[in-house]
Amino acid sequence: MWEAVCATLNIVMWIGVVLGLLLIVNTMCGIICNINKGEQFSWNKFFQGIGKALAFYLGIALLSVVSTLLPFVNAMVIEVFNIELLSSSVLSTLSTAAIFGIAAAAITVQGKKALENLFELAKLSVGNIELKKQMVAEEEDNEEETQEEEKEEEYSE
Repeated sequence: MWEAVCATLNIVMWIGVVLGLLLIVNTMCGIICNINKGEQFSWNKFFQGIGKALAFYLGIALLSVVSTLLPFVNAMVIEVFNIELLSSSVLSTLSTAAIFGIAAAAITVQGKKALENLFELAKLSVGNIELKKQMVAEEEDNEEETQEEEKEEEYSE
């Protein structure tokens, strides 16, 4: 039983690594996007986001452990009461499916948030580049006009 729980926690640890990387991307891009929108950086909001992510991860870990323990609980019920609620193979399959389902859902949710913030950051970057190009073009136009005016002044003298 403990071997199965340890194996599950090992899987959940790797899920945590992936979620941690997504959290870092999501947080960094979100902070940059919010600051570019004119919001002030808030440590309170930052730590609330980190706390939510940790609570989310701990929930995934505990739910994975519970789903891993179900086949063992079923075996104990069979041994004590001589009643089989569900076959052990069905519970083992459900346990595995639950762990991977939880992992897929968690990674999808965090990945979606990270991608949205990356796309928002890309829009800001593209917008800034376009604005800079427009400013450079206007400066070049102004320089050309100034040069033309200077040439006209030279010819008029």
